[in-house]
Amino acid sequence: MSRYVCIHGHFYQPPRENPWTGVVERQETASPWHDWNERIADQCYGPCGAARLLDEEGRIFATRNCYGSMSFNVGPTLLGWLEDRRPWIYRSILEADRIGIERFEGHGPAIAQVYGHAILPLASERDRRTQVVWGISDFVRRFRRRPEGMWLPEAAVDTDSLEMLVGEGIKFVLLAPHQALRLVSDGPVDVSKPYICRLPSGAEISLFFYDGELAREMAFGAALEDGRRLARRLSDRCSDRNGPALEHVAVDGETFGHHHRFGEMALAACLDELDRLPDVDLTVYGRFLEICPPKSEVEIVERSSWSCVHGVERWRSDCGCSDGGHPQWHQRWRAPMRNALESLQREVDELFQERGASLFSDPWAVRDRSERLYSKMFPSNRVAFLRDEAGRDLSFEEESLGLSLLEMERCSMLMFSSCGWFFDDICRIEAIQVLRYAAKVLDLTERLGKSGLRKPFLEALEKAPSNVPELGDGSRIFSFFVEPASMDLPRVAAHVALYRLFDLDPGETEFPLISVKDGTVCRCSSEGEERFFGHMTVRSELTGRSMELLTLAIWWGGRRILCGALPITEGADPEVLLERVRLASNRDDRSVLGSIFGHRLYSLRHLFRDSRDRVVDEIKSRCEKRLALAVKDVVLRDENLLLLDGGESVPLRSAAKIFVDYRLNRELSTERPSYGDLLDLLSRSRRWGVQLDRERLEKTIRSRTVFLAMELERNEVDTDVVLEDMSGILDLMDRADAKVDLWPFQKALLELKERAENVDVRLLQRVGCSTGAATDRR
Repeated sequence: MSRYVCIHGHFYQPPRENPWTGVVERQETASPWHDWNERIADQCYGPCGAARLLDEEGRIFATRNCYGSMSFNVGPTLLGWLEDRRPWIYRSILEADRIGIERFEGHGPAIAQVYGHAILPLASERDRRTQVVWGISDFVRRFRRRPEGMWLPEAAVDTDSLEMLVGEGIKFVLLAPHQALRLVSDGPVDVSKPYICRLPSGAEISLFFYDGELAREMAFGAALEDGRRLARRLSDRCSDRNGPALEHVAVDGETFGHHHRFGEMALAACLDELDRLPDVDLTVYGRFLEICPPKSEVEIVERSSWSCVHGVERWRSDCGCSDGGHPQWHQRWRAPMRNALESLQREVDELFQERGASLFSDPWAVRDRSERLYSKMFPSNRVAFLRDEAGRDLSFEEESLGLSLLEMERCSMLMFSSCGWFFDDICRIEAIQVLRYAAKVLDLTERLGKSGLRKPFLEALEKAPSNVPELGDGSRIFSFFVEPASMDLPRVAAHVALYRLFDLDPGETEFPLISVKDGTVCRCSSEGEERFFGHMTVRSELTGRSMELLTLAIWWGGRRILCGALPITEGADPEVLLERVRLASNRDDRSVLGSIFGHRLYSLRHLFRDSRDRVVDEIKSRCEKRLALAVKDVVLRDENLLLLDGGESVPLRSAAKIFVDYRLNRELSTERPSYGDLLDLLSRSRRWGVQLDRERLEKTIRSRTVFLAMELERNEVDTDVVLEDMSGILDLMDRADAKVDLWPFQKALLELKERAENVDVRLLQRVGCSTGAATDRR
């Protein structure tokens, strides 16, 4: 075989986590999903791991893990999120690389990515090294092998960056054709072969230049309308010459399913068709490099990228490149924002060197090795890492200092994630995110004793004008959108007290990086109010900092909430303070509570957004439950009134709606719903003229389809029970006319069929799957 095809997908999302909590907060623009990570995961990352293939009748005859037969990179921070929030997608990506190694003769489909997606040509030498080393370290830990290639953020390249990659053992990178400056042969760049780039140090690295024209059609045109036609186009564009030739493209991975609906199905069809074609072979870059070592030399365009015709100006100046959403807007904010962040980083690096030298012989080498601190790790292992690096036992204060310094440096690097500058205004969520990392850096520097950095930073941001007149400039945006997201341990403790009041788990969602140890606690209730107070020790796993606090939470019903936390100073008796709080809360003496907690008292509007939503949802749920139980007997007794056409039944119909919505969603959240009862309730609600809360019902059904598919895949529950549940939810969807994507069911049922287990033919047909023999399309 001498003709080869490779499709590369760059799968990446900017870090979206709140830097203080480590959790992605609700993003309204991603609705009905919680946030953009969830939305894109469900539209793209998951489906690419089990993309549907259709037969001639339009039925799904197989699913294909596309990752296993294409080249791809996934951003380290995105992989961390997937591991935590979408583990089945994460597993499909790792499994695809293992399968691909077998298929491609020892060369895996996955390549590494620079850790924080910073533009390397604009990064300091230290940051460039750490970003590369962390990207490789993350890759090795997850994929259990060394990467052959590395994706450069925005394909931004310069000679110094290539020298850094070669020094870390990277063999090749992928670039756009316009990034080739000059070929030694003086001919046009030939995308069908790799090139040698000789570096000033005497080292060399291989470069692949992808087919830019076809890549643009896939990303922005209609090339994905027919995957099998795309396969034939790729084959036809692969030159037939003496010796191996490669036709290859590179696009954002989100092209497949997020930017283009059903794009993952087009990708799967394309890969399936390429497997069928007799005169072309799917491959990955590492394998082709072994088959066809580079012979021709090339020089790169220094400081060039794939997404800015001006080089790398998109990430530091008003060059005119943006996402095109507001063509009349300027980007004069870019340079001042970068200047502000670079000035802050210089001060931070000085602090790191100065304070870090008291713990480590080479603080920067420790930073290079510290990536694993931000993986799933027990607190004791974090301490062991510091002790090993210091070469001695450390005091608690020294442990906290070491973790705080390294966390400060991590955030200072994430301040330069490329998406912060990519779009058209500083008020975008991507720019706000990098400013949030800057805010956490400022918090940490102040706790480490270096004050005076905040004022000049904000003054520098005043020079970054927004295109939205009401928002003014970067300093005001920082005040409006960044500072309210900041967190300290007392504020976390106040949230935890409120969660204790409502029996919610603070570590489940909002505060996974915080550990809490309760001391003396007390809960009590009286007519119209519920109270929690106690003292607790709260610890940040990222910085090792801990604090003992007095806490309080009171609920007077509805949205009337008060919570607070007060650090217990050395020598103070927590029991005495607790008694003062108990007496004041018993008397509902808010002036005394105010004198005790001061500015550490918070109302509902002061809570983190997701915490506020979670508490309000709990209150609404309790309220709805009481209402539903209260009206149930009346609705069922007097339902014949709802059959009348007059307006006299309006109050009863409102009551019936409360009862029906509550019963449907509550029953669907139980382990095994009674679908017969639910179908009867739906029939009744239709006769009663009740308009269902369709968005809520579809969201509940969507959650249950994912839950049932996971149950079937885990194979830990009686398969017949799960299949019966699936059939019931499909009956319910038909009766309610609910519109929910059945991909989780389709994937799970086809995998069940591949395992040669009996699957009800009618169930396969109902979800649009073929009933023919199972076909493995990995």
